[in-house]
Amino acid sequence: MARAVALATVALAIAAVPAAASAPRRVLLVLIPGRTPSSSLERFSGYPQLDSLALMTASIGHYNEQQTLLDITQGARVPRVDYSPEAPPPFSVADDGTVRDWGAIVARARSANASIEPGLLASSVPGGAAYARAGGAAGVDALLAAGRKGRVAAVSLGSSGSLVARVGRLLARHGLVVVDLAADEIARRDLGALLAERRRAELVLVLERPPRTAAASEREPLLLALGSAGLADTPGALTTPTTRTDGLVSASDLAPTILRWLGRSGPFELTGQPISAGAPRSVAWLGSLARRLRVIAGRRTSVLLAFLMAWAALIAAAPLARRDWRTSLRLGGLAALWAPSTALVGALLEPSTAAEIAVVVGGALLLAAASDRLLPWPRAAVVPAFVTIVLCTVDLARGSSLIELSLLGPNPIAGSRFFGVGNELAAVLPVVLFAGLAAGLPQRPLARREIALFAFAGGLLTLIVAWGRLGANVGAVFTIGGGTVVATLLLAPGGISWRRLSLGGVALILALGVLALLDLAGGGGAHFTREVLHAHSFPALLATLGRRLDEAWAALFTGAVLIAVLVCLAGAALAVRHRRRVLAPAGPANAWGACLGGGLAGSLLGSLANDSGPRLLLVGCFMLVCVLGYLWGAPASSQQ
Repeated sequence: MARAVALATVALAIAAVPAAASAPRRVLLVLIPGRTPSSSLERFSGYPQLDSLALMTASIGHYNEQQTLLDITQGARVPRVDYSPEAPPPFSVADDGTVRDWGAIVARARSANASIEPGLLASSVPGGAAYARAGGAAGVDALLAAGRKGRVAAVSLGSSGSLVARVGRLLARHGLVVVDLAADEIARRDLGALLAERRRAELVLVLERPPRTAAASEREPLLLALGSAGLADTPGALTTPTTRTDGLVSASDLAPTILRWLGRSGPFELTGQPISAGAPRSVAWLGSLARRLRVIAGRRTSVLLAFLMAWAALIAAAPLARRDWRTSLRLGGLAALWAPSTALVGALLEPSTAAEIAVVVGGALLLAAASDRLLPWPRAAVVPAFVTIVLCTVDLARGSSLIELSLLGPNPIAGSRFFGVGNELAAVLPVVLFAGLAAGLPQRPLARREIALFAFAGGLLTLIVAWGRLGANVGAVFTIGGGTVVATLLLAPGGISWRRLSLGGVALILALGVLALLDLAGGGGAHFTREVLHAHSFPALLATLGRRLDEAWAALFTGAVLIAVLVCLAGAALAVRHRRRVLAPAGPANAWGACLGGGLAGSLLGSLANDSGPRLLLVGCFMLVCVLGYLWGAPASSQQ
């Protein structure tokens, strides 16, 4: 009997150990001052506990502090243009945890035509979220701990010396505690103490505080440094399905990450994705990534102007060099077809502005001259088309690392698209492909087999660019697929008719269905999958489509975009009206007319189906003008 009692006691003790050891999971979100992402990452690397680091995009488009904080609390982001009013109200947080002007925040969120709910994060945490600060009154960062009703469950204000103890008491009652280390000297002293007190069941996320802005003001897109302790088993960079990029996450990913750690399934309103461990990356590599992402948007204009100036200089210098001006015209158009490839080289090298201009513009002109010398007109256009499509496909299959960092890439720092093919490149690729096909196919009216080859090539490129596992740009079904349909109809005997256009529309709808099946079967994980295929309701799907149309419409009235669009449309109308004169250098080769007509149709359809709107039309028309330059640059001997 005594032995039985002893064995039972030991068994009960052993059974009780795991129960006692399984402490409740907690999350500590610490905000510290920062200057630049690179310097903050260097600072984070000085704490051994912060074994995983990343850069976080703070906004969609231009940055605003209040909007970034709201995006974190709601775990979802939409462009500011979707809100009414666009600017968030100038809210603040009282010392008792009440968010002032909360009613205006909620009303503005409801105007966005999207399923977003400020305060969703804290309301989904058991016991609500708490806020602690060392020194001073509650800051605007306390919003991160506010729930749906605009109130923080618990607020602890006090001295720096008592911060660690106060945070410990809050963690005992709340699943999420937001810690505001307001001053730099406080952060240096207390961050190490907080990390030293971390328990195994606690996740610590350290975020570079979003820089201050007024409620109605905004600045250029920026990145923030993020470090974690407990999220990854091995040191390395953080990643997320939102970005598919090692070392890069989104502000909307914090909420689902916190809730997953706490064992809570996130509500459907959360559009962010949980953060996880990525490949091992050094702090220097992350700093290089941050520097590259910051310069992409600004260099696009510089490189474009440099290209136009170089092309104009070639044409102007032709008489001085006693050369035919048509040669300069032809080389500039051919260089435009090479530019997507040289832009990938620029992304690989990550050079300075002057060096990138030399690589992209100078490299494209040199390659144009070489291919023009090796192959007779118009065959030389086959080479840049083939090289560009192959390079882009290979890079997409490898994770699109070069496309992401190229000047024609999706510009991840803006936060709307992180991987795959951006809308600008999606407008360039069909024109490049169609020009290569027109140059490579027989220079006469095409036979049925050759028309089928043209249609197959366009369909294959549509699949590559639109599939979520590769290009992840569903708008390519219209930009590339629609352009291919129109180009094929222009090549077909009898031309375009309403019946054939209707059949082409049906083909595009079927293509969307095939794409949906591929994304569902293969786990595409792109916008099409998350926002359309996995939409929780039909009204939510309509809201998503309506929001994208609103964004495209708003883009039309940005700067001089409307004037540029009207110029493009007028030029296109004149080209269509005088198409025989426009296509005179092509002679009997009807593939060039299909190239120009399909490229124009794809640009128009893409501008209506994508949130970038008129930008696709402008990019597509620019490329078509370059193709016309190559066409009209035909040597005099070929026109005799």
